[in-house]
Amino acid sequence: ADAYSNLGIILKDLGKLKEAELSYKKAIKINPDYAEAHSNLGIILKDLGKLKELILLSKSTIDAKSLKEGYKLRALLNIAIASLLTKNFSETLFHIKKSKELIRKGALKTIEDAQNRKNTLVFYTFISSLYPILEKDNKNTGSKKIPHIGESHCLSFAHQSLSIVSQVKTIQPVLITGGKSWHFANNKNNKWKDSLTQQMKNHNYSSQVLISFGEIDCRKDEGILSYAIKNNKDISEVCEHTIKGYLDYMERVLSLNYSKRYYFGIAAPTRKKEVLDELDIKRIELIKIYNSLLKKEVLSRSSYFVDIYALTSKKDGENNTMHMCDNFHLSPRCLSTLFENHLCKPENLIQ
Repeated sequence: ADAYSNLGIILKDLGKLKEAELSYKKAIKINPDYAEAHSNLGIILKDLGKLKELILLSKSTIDAKSLKEGYKLRALLNIAIASLLTKNFSETLFHIKKSKELIRKGALKTIEDAQNRKNTLVFYTFISSLYPILEKDNKNTGSKKIPHIGESHCLSFAHQSLSIVSQVKTIQPVLITGGKSWHFANNKNNKWKDSLTQQMKNHNYSSQVLISFGEIDCRKDEGILSYAIKNNKDISEVCEHTIKGYLDYMERVLSLNYSKRYYFGIAAPTRKKEVLDELDIKRIELIKIYNSLLKKEVLSRSSYFVDIYALTSKKDGENNTMHMCDNFHLSPRCLSTLFENHLCKPENLIQ
């Protein structure tokens, strides 16, 4: 079981998600109470878009008497996310409430890995903030869907109605957990690229696509800022290199299925404390630079740019907090305003 689980980790890192899935399943078959294999298989199923299997696996994790409460909490959140992705709002709410109960009982403390513990809390907080403000009564039941590919930011507009090119579309989120622009700019194959490739197969019902990546690249403690400081690199040069590599890959892959591609920018950073430190100030400038370069590059490739920064920023570059559901994610209520007032078309490019 250990060998198959370790092999699954290697295959996942190599961007071979289907093979990793089989390896984790073999580990669990040998040892049905193998907690880490259960958890890792859940991640793989989510990355592959196998949401029905993810729900079944997560329910078996919750029912297992031998597993710690932390694993059960993560399983509950997996069901909440899978239910949201599949537009099962009642199940989403039910499992948000069950997650809240476990958190109150101290389940977070039983998650040994600090990063997993932080990610679990962040995702729970986001889903809990998002769910109440989603429009759940979609009156355009016969409307066609448009996929929204991205990391957690693609959930902000899950199943919301969008008027685009004189047609009303329903937004279908396609979650690629933890995806950075840099992951797609990287020349090597990886799990994020494979997740995109595998999930696109189930979302070929539209000639249009929405794309949301880059926010994780622009955080204070990871991505472009920490890389530039550590390696004494110019932030603008790192942004430009990352964005060009990201768009080279995305345009090559997505243009095969989608003739119109709408790239979302990055929201202005939200102030979390009264006095900003040096990194906060650098991050404000980074996000301004990133959005400017991303907009220019997207439009130059005859694609569309959704200028989230213009919607969310004050004159000083900080977030105006008018359009957010938490410190990072947009509120679904700003969707129509965003596309009516901040959609940049290729023909708008100033030479």
